[in-house]
Amino acid sequence: MSMIAGDNPDGLPPTESVLSYLAKELELTSQKITAYHIRSEHAITSGIALVGGILTAAASLKIPTLLVFMPFGLSLVVILSQYLNAEALALGGYKAVLEEEINKLVEYPVTMWESRIAHSRHRDISTWAMRLMVATSFILLTIIGSVAGISELNKSETNQPRWLLTVLGGIATATIGAILMIASGLHAHRHFRHVQDVTRKVFEEAHILNEEKMNEEARKERLSRIKLPDPRFK
Repeated sequence: MSMIAGDNPDGLPPTESVLSYLAKELELTSQKITAYHIRSEHAITSGIALVGGILTAAASLKIPTLLVFMPFGLSLVVILSQYLNAEALALGGYKAVLEEEINKLVEYPVTMWESRIAHSRHRDISTWAMRLMVATSFILLTIIGSVAGISELNKSETNQPRWLLTVLGGIATATIGAILMIASGLHAHRHFRHVQDVTRKVFEEAHILNEEKMNEEARKERLSRIKLPDPRFK
């Protein structure tokens, strides 16, 4: 259903009808963002519980292999959380433009969280503290896993090749996990800007089409008022 085409099922004036559609879309988008944040929190909580359980099992059952590959497991949890956060940021970019359009229609800044405030909060000190905590945990787990693997390598006389491959595999997977975490973290905020730019372009195109339609209707109305001479009286 296109408001540009003049559809108005609610029977409201055009501006109020568009405002109603935008307000509903804004509410739905807010709900989706909240859902992604909840999923991210669940992923982090489950990941922390899983890491703690594996650490406990590795210590009590004396399975150093679990310690060696623990950093990679942590990186998977972090990347999943960053993926959900990136989706929420993308919706935030979309919501920011909806807010801008609503403010234009009412000619007053009635809503501004995503368009003016939220993006600056993404770089708040608490966000950097969380990233520092994750990085510190990842480094500590890598050190613990490497020490455990090297200790088993030094103690083992018959399985040295296996433990050497285990240690090298743990270091390799930890490195891959670190690279993926950094890449996903750096790219996350680009989703906000990209979706914001695309949504603005769509609205700009809609405004242009609507203006062209209004100009065409005005032209037809002017032509209808012109009284042409009757050809029978030439």
